[in-house]
Amino acid sequence: MDKKKTFIKNNYWMLFPIIHIIASFFYERAFFNWDMNLGAMFAVPINESVSNASEFVITYIFSKAIACVFIWLIWKLIFGIIKKQISAKVLVIFGTLFVLYCLACVIKWPQSMIGDGGSDHLITYLYAKSFVPYYWHAIFTGCLYSACFMVVPTAFALPVLQCLMVFGVLGYIFDILDRYTEKIGKFKWAKYLTLVAVISPLFLDLITNSWRCCYYAILTMLFFAMILETVLLEDKASIRKIIIVMIIAAILAVWRSEGILYGAPGFFAMLVWGCRYKWKKVVLWMLLFCSVFYLLGRPGKIGQEKYYGKDYLMVCFVSPLANIFNDSNNNLSYEGANDDIAAIEAVVPISVLRQYKYMGYLSNNYSKGYVDIDQSGATKEEGAAFVKASISIILHNPGTYVKSQINVWLDSFDYDKRLYIEEYIGEKDEYKGFSLAMWNDGKAELLGDAGVNSWANNATKNRAMYFIDKCSDKYIKIWEGKSFFNFKLLGLLALVLMDCVIALAEIINIFKKRYRDMMFGGMSLVLLAVLAATILMMPTPFVAYFYTFVYCSFMVGVFYGIRKLGEKATVKK
Repeated sequence: MDKKKTFIKNNYWMLFPIIHIIASFFYERAFFNWDMNLGAMFAVPINESVSNASEFVITYIFSKAIACVFIWLIWKLIFGIIKKQISAKVLVIFGTLFVLYCLACVIKWPQSMIGDGGSDHLITYLYAKSFVPYYWHAIFTGCLYSACFMVVPTAFALPVLQCLMVFGVLGYIFDILDRYTEKIGKFKWAKYLTLVAVISPLFLDLITNSWRCCYYAILTMLFFAMILETVLLEDKASIRKIIIVMIIAAILAVWRSEGILYGAPGFFAMLVWGCRYKWKKVVLWMLLFCSVFYLLGRPGKIGQEKYYGKDYLMVCFVSPLANIFNDSNNNLSYEGANDDIAAIEAVVPISVLRQYKYMGYLSNNYSKGYVDIDQSGATKEEGAAFVKASISIILHNPGTYVKSQINVWLDSFDYDKRLYIEEYIGEKDEYKGFSLAMWNDGKAELLGDAGVNSWANNATKNRAMYFIDKCSDKYIKIWEGKSFFNFKLLGLLALVLMDCVIALAEIINIFKKRYRDMMFGGMSLVLLAVLAATILMMPTPFVAYFYTFVYCSFMVGVFYGIRKLGEKATVKK
């Protein structure tokens, strides 16, 4: 009887998320669009490999699963505060920051989602309201939007929950460092290094920008923190924690192309260095990871097969190809070059690429009748030939390609210097342009939801937003500096140097047969590899591509430094 009472006393809180989840099945009926057709889908099917109903069901299931996790964690947090299971330091510091930044997020919203003229967030929002999978930004992004609305059936749930995610992860990292420094009895100041993330010039964008890269950075930080917690505190990870880390690893591997470099090695590192499993167990868990990865990756494959083909890869080559074609010293006389050029021409005219580059590619797609301007309509064979030809042309013109991608990288950080690349010279054809129907429909859907339009036009709120924007712009300008003294870019390079030092130190330790901290060296190498892949493949200049690298590199550096200081302190004792 006492055991039963104890169980009820410790677990009665679970009734609240269970009731919340059940209630969500009823109140979501009033918020979402349930017409169950793909009228909102702008992408045109290139085949009918999967039925529309299947796409709806898959999107709904993923959305509901994410919503259940959110609801569970929110109630766990609430009762953790009530039962004083969360340390006062974490609660005071991150609770205060959450309230302040959440207020700023809501004040900047919905303008932060709409942008100056529109943004892809609006398409994601439009699709999320109808459980239409937005494959271009990966199905998980739209499912995350839908999940937020399932937690609380209002559009305002999006900025509030995004802010909660960020400070929840930062509070978790702070707590790990707090427990570790308490354990070694020194360097208790180290936990406050977590707050450096808050003063970063990228931070406000991280919590107000509803783009996939921001959510991805938050989840990757949580993933790294869970692995590093197991290693740093030398706690034996429970089966539940291993399963959670495995699922996060699989989601990361699917959500973005470079995620496979995070997910698989990260989960492997946890099994070997965190759990200290024998090889047989490691292999079994990795096989299970592969199965989960395959299952979670199926929706993306559906989108690729039914709508986009090779478009997602093709768009990465468009701008560098244009620069190569404009280069007077290009190498397009190699054997097979004419076939490669013909393969590119079959999808988009070379003249359009040369004159208008990336925007020309989008305009050309629109002129073919595709409202979703990312969709080229290339057949499976044409897409494969385009990609093969692009790689061949780039391999024969590596200098221009590298310069082109470095310029995109520099532009992302608002660096005012560029490497010289020849531009198109001559009379240009008329630029056809394209309609932004997708953005307009998404904006109408957003502003049509309860309270959004009146909030967007609230004079007092907009004055506060203007003040926040003015202050943040001035703050960012300080970091941008001038020419070489672009502190945003210098900060990134400092993190690159730090990762190189950590990786080199642990490679040297391998030769000395010291394997204890090899995982940190592996993480640094993975981060450097992802950074290089991002720079070489990014199609357009967006600083958000680098958020994952910046915040995870800083986290690895802090954990590694404290680990080494802790080892020295232990030796001195």
